[in-house]
Amino acid sequence: MVYQLNHTEHKIYQEIMKAIAKGELPKLTKVAEENYVSTTYIVKFAKKLGYSGFSEMIYVNKYKQRLGNTASNSEIALFDQEDVHKLAVLISQFSDKIIFVFGIGYSAIIADYLQKKLSKLGLFVNSSSPIDMTIPYQEYLVIFISKSGETDDVLEIAKKIKPTVSASILLTAASDSTIGRHVTHTQVVETEREPNAPDLFDSRCLALFEYILLELNQ
Repeated sequence: MVYQLNHTEHKIYQEIMKAIAKGELPKLTKVAEENYVSTTYIVKFAKKLGYSGFSEMIYVNKYKQRLGNTASNSEIALFDQEDVHKLAVLISQFSDKIIFVFGIGYSAIIADYLQKKLSKLGLFVNSSSPIDMTIPYQEYLVIFISKSGETDDVLEIAKKIKPTVSASILLTAASDSTIGRHVTHTQVVETEREPNAPDLFDSRCLALFEYILLELNQ
């Protein structure tokens, strides 16, 4: 599809693409200031190009570049970029503290994967149960993984640590769950609901964290 851009829009677009090509992630306020326009103008421009907003425009084009421009927008934009940003910010707040990632069964495999990925960034991450060890920190973050949001062992731990945990995240396919009532933030990871459809929950949890890691690496 061909978009008709005015001079200012074309200039902004070129600057954003050049920054992305250099491995940068342009910031909304900075782009607006450098081009003497409002942030609202930039957001409307991104929507004119078919994106949900500025963040999606940046991340989609970043991933297109990394994948050799072979992926379509529908293949890349699996998650709300605001959700990705909020999770990245929350995790970064505990970069000098301790982070637990915990799941049972297949979710334990995801937890181990996240532990290794986050540890590479220099974060202190543990994939064992947060009540199985003495926590030498006053503040800590726990990331729970439960597709149903009802896993008994995970629920029991979420209840026990609720009074003392600084922040907690639940990755789940259920928008309303029992575990979700005992955490500070629930992130719904959409999965197929039709009969005989593949179960993509685990793979989408991993994909979600690749988005988050991209932002944390900046």
